[in-house]
Amino acid sequence: MAGPGRASVEATYTEPGQLGPYTDFEIGMLNGKMSPLRWVLGSEWDFLDT
Repeated sequence: MAGPGRASVEATYTEPGQLGPYTDFEIGMLNGKMSPLRWVLGSEWDFLDT
């Protein structure tokens, strides 16, 4: 069940591929940027399930 914001995001990003799918490298970069945020918020540092 998507909220009303989904239609707004899909209207903004109309080109194919802007919302994904991402390559393995891009997913790794996103996970690498999310892990420090999770650590600051209290998760274990080695917990890589972002």
